[in-house]
Amino acid sequence: QLSDARAVEPLLAHLDDPAPEVRQAVAESLGRLSDARAISILTGRLSASDSTIRREALAGLAQTCQNEIDRKLLSRDIDALHPFWDPQEEIGKSQLREAMERLNLSIEEIQRRYEALAHRFQLKLAWQANTPATPNP
Repeated sequence: QLSDARAVEPLLAHLDDPAPEVRQAVAESLGRLSDARAISILTGRLSASDSTIRREALAGLAQTCQNEIDRKLLSRDIDALHPFWDPQEEIGKSQLREAMERLNLSIEEIQRRYEALAHRFQLKLAWQANTPATPNP
């Protein structure tokens, strides 16, 4: 909470704690600290074999987003809170529509943001980058 870089080492020691809630809190704290080594470790965990570890890593990395809208888009309920997306799970057009409605932004803006986040955090998107998704009437 104090953004003290001295916390990185003790936090890293608990990143593999058996309790998921501890790992999640540690990942988010590491993300808030934005320490290069911690970010590198969290990024590596995006491709872990365990989906819980991938979601925890994305929750931590979401803390590095300067824009709250981006943090919201990384969470399944579009609220910047748990649960966060599993980077291996495809984000579909229905999520685009829901984000558009909840955030009161254009579909093009939501799509652009998701594409930037996908590039940064290895997310899978169901649509093509050059084909705008349009909501169903």
